[in-house]
Amino acid sequence: MPLEKGEVLSNKYEITKLLGKGTILEVYLAHQKGLDKDVVIKVLNPVIATDRDLLRRFVSEVEAIAKLEVHPNVGWVLDLDKDGHWIYFVTDYYIYSLKQLLTETSKLTPDDSVKVISQVLQALDYAHGHGILHRDIKPQNVMFKEDGVAVLIDFGIGEVAREAVQKLKTTQMLPTPVYLAPEHIRNPRGIDARADIYSVGAVFYEMLAGKAPFSGDIRAVYSMKFLGKYAPVREVNPDVPEELVKMIDKAMCKDPDGRYNSAAEFLSEFEEGGEEVFYITRPSRFEVDLPAVTKARMEFSVEVRDDALVEIDGVRFPLVVYPGEVFPVQANLKGHGEFQCLLKSRSMEFVVLDGPFWDVNLLRGKTESVLWQVKAPESEGQGVFELSLYRGGKPILRAPAVFAVYSAKYPRVARK
Repeated sequence: MPLEKGEVLSNKYEITKLLGKGTILEVYLAHQKGLDKDVVIKVLNPVIATDRDLLRRFVSEVEAIAKLEVHPNVGWVLDLDKDGHWIYFVTDYYIYSLKQLLTETSKLTPDDSVKVISQVLQALDYAHGHGILHRDIKPQNVMFKEDGVAVLIDFGIGEVAREAVQKLKTTQMLPTPVYLAPEHIRNPRGIDARADIYSVGAVFYEMLAGKAPFSGDIRAVYSMKFLGKYAPVREVNPDVPEELVKMIDKAMCKDPDGRYNSAAEFLSEFEEGGEEVFYITRPSRFEVDLPAVTKARMEFSVEVRDDALVEIDGVRFPLVVYPGEVFPVQANLKGHGEFQCLLKSRSMEFVVLDGPFWDVNLLRGKTESVLWQVKAPESEGQGVFELSLYRGGKPILRAPAVFAVYSAKYPRVARK
């Protein structure tokens, strides 16, 4: 039986209403009492939860999603928990999906379609770089934040659904094949990043054409996919620019070798075909706290988009810390507008404790500080960190600002 309004999971999440049912998940709007905010609860079908292998796969996929949360175009996992026979994970509440948008507007303009798809590709590029495939890209899995930034959700969940259907031998839970690559249907375990590229192409097609590239019963969809046949985009919508038609046809090539090899390669098409982006080299500084002196300064340069309206006005951090010590990293930003600031550790032993992302609203003429707390490992070693800036989900720096912190035992010097 589904959860009822007013039920509380784990003494934290009060169910508000059922939002929908997926292949293996029931999705609820809930209120997190501790933080007084709305969240989404995704509850695993109890039948699936009784199968150890499927449950283990589900948990591992959710844990993988959680590791991607440092990217602004990936939906965040806030919690993974169990209450009785209910096993669920919690995400941020996004009020709008691409599916809803297409239902209301039929299709998007080429400019709006490019904005959404480029953000989806940025999320995929990051995920693929960490060895994670999405496997179920469709309009229902593209959500929008309040500021319009697109986020991709539910990495890997579609593959758990496929395995559940195969193992339990039921067609009632069969996921839609409309957006899947042909090889994904034939050999789900043998796919690579190019299968996700195909799905992005199919979603891109629907955004521009106002309808999915394939329709009909499941046999008709399979047949058209394997033959590589679908109505050309411009037959459905003559206003679609030719360069976008070529991108879709390449992304949806039935032969994986004919597609873009990566999300980054697909993304580069928009950068080359659209407005040229210029980067300006701007000087900044590292303020380094040393164990034997108060501080030292090092000049460094970063390449910032000329339209970014922001600059790094200094980064302060300790050069050497004791093993196991919690230490601060502070970035000072100056400019105008809303930005996301990301501190990422390349070294798993050095852990950013309070969330890698900070939203910053910069006012003209004022400098805002962003502060992270980082925990060093109990052993001696080096931690390398990347500082990145985003606006509307797009990177502002050509490359992150990189610096290092050392964990080592050293004689403390009293500061005057």
